[in-house]
Amino acid sequence: MAGLIKGLTKCCALARKVVGVSVINAPGVIAGAVSPWLHEDVESCRIVLRTIDDCHFGGYARARPELSDFFAQYSGLNDIPLEPVYSSRLSWRLNLELQSEQIQEGAGVTLIHSGGVFLIAILSS
Repeated sequence: MAGLIKGLTKCCALARKVVGVSVINAPGVIAGAVSPWLHEDVESCRIVLRTIDDCHFGGYARARPELSDFFAQYSGLNDIPLEPVYSSRLSWRLNLELQSEQIQEGAGVTLIHSGGVFLIAILSS
């Protein structure tokens, strides 16, 4: 994810809010890896970074009931495949951001997913 955010710094003539969602229990790792790049060229880089470090649900590949419930409900309602480690956690957090109005109605959102979707196809075959 840090590499994706670094790439955004190269095309950030427009102000952008970037939210990094970590699914591992390592608070501060994303912010620490990305912050130096955001400050290399302060004049042209207008990215505002916020990191969320609480989506690990107890550790890598572990789940709590609220994540399992979300996974089951989402999978039943949408035609977008989720798997329990990456995409379900990212989607769970996006849903939480929308419900809490951290993301305003009508705002443009680009969701960049960095792993896991094809695992569910392998497991189900």
